[in-house]
Order: sequence, then C-alpha cells, then structure tokens
Amino acid sequence: MNTNFIDTIWVLETNKLAGMATPPAQEIEMLTRYGIHAVVSVRDDKTNLTAYETAGLPFLWLPTTGGTSPTREAVAQFIHFVKECHQQGLAVAVHCSSGRKRTGTLLAAYLVCEKQMPAQQAIEKIRHANPQVELSSVQIEFLQLLERDC
Repeated sequence: MNTNFIDTIWVLETNKLAGMATPPAQEIEMLTRYGIHAVVSVRDDKTNLTAYETAGLPFLWLPTTGGTSPTREAVAQFIHFVKECHQQGLAVAVHCSSGRKRTGTLLAAYLVCEKQMPAQQAIEKIRHANPQVELSSVQIEFLQLLERDC
C-alpha cells in the first residue's frame, strides 16, 4: 500500500468520520482495512465513482468546484448520508483532490449543522484533526453563514 496515500487519511470522529485525499483507484478495496466503509467525493469530476461501486462501498458524489464551498443542499445530502451510514455502523471518509480544502469545508459544515458547533470552533476542530487544512475566505464565510442558518 502506498504509505503516502494512507498518510492523507485524517480522523475527525473515531470510527465514524474522516477526511482524505483522493485514493488511488487500485487501493480503494484497501480502505476497509483502515476502517473506512463509505465514501463521499466532493471532486468536480467522477474520479473513482465506478471503482467505489465495484468495491461495494456506499458512496455519495457531491461535485464541488475547487476553491468553492458545497451548496446547502449538498450539506443536507451529506448529513443524511452520514446518518444512514452511521446507523449501519459504517465509517465515512470525505475526499477532494488533496483532502484539505473542499473536504475540510464539508466536514466543518457537518459540525456546524449537525452538531450545532459555532463555525470558528468547527474550523478549529478540523484544523486540529488535520493541521494542513486550508480553507479559503469564501469557504470560511460559507461556514459562518451556515452557523446562522442551520
């Protein structure tokens, strides 16, 4: 297994929620060894979707352009998917290309809307889980708006 990819996996909630870079297609079947049993892709292309299906991993595709934030509808779909997976005992990993920007934004949005965490606290929790998270000002503003609206 490519150690560099595994090093990109970061845990937000043990055995429940993680972030990561896009896994190499040939390593997707190995995700379960690392406790990941469902995947959410926020890439704006369909990279790996067929491979997730072939591997039997539940997945959700929420296409989000790099440097932007997900839509509120995408956040709601994500929360619903995570709840369904957790009810089945499945840990979920979110990925974009690097696992730092769009991934961090969606996971922070989950904390804001589902856990009722203030945006700044959610951002800090995300950055604590992965110090390499790089949210843009647009993404931070999105989270602040969510805090008022969720």
